[in-house]
Amino acid sequence: MQAKDTTRLQFLDSLVARKSVVPIASGRQIIQSPTYIVRAKIGTPPQTLLLAMDTSNDAAWIPCTACDGCASTLFAPEKSTTFKNVSCAAPECKQVFTSLTKTHFFVMVFVTRYIFILACI
Repeated sequence: MQAKDTTRLQFLDSLVARKSVVPIASGRQIIQSPTYIVRAKIGTPPQTLLLAMDTSNDAAWIPCTACDGCASTLFAPEKSTTFKNVSCAAPECKQVFTSLTKTHFFVMVFVTRYIFILACI
């Protein structure tokens, strides 16, 4: 039994050694929302952007049009082969539609089998 414990500990330790460093920050100061801000690659080919990760549902928010205080790097849907417009009336959007979408012009991102479904609100 002790040998299995040692093996398990070594395995778990190896996972920690391979752990990626993912810088995150609170979004409260940026978008007045209790989200986390992360840098990630979105679309195909990948575009590196700042995302506001919403932990209350399956959405992440990224700037798609110019807005006050937003990052200068915006998502370019015309450059992504995995971009797809989704209506705000779609079931995927109903769970996350808030007043935030009207004031900050963000894109909803849902991951479905390696495809990003995005909608500019």
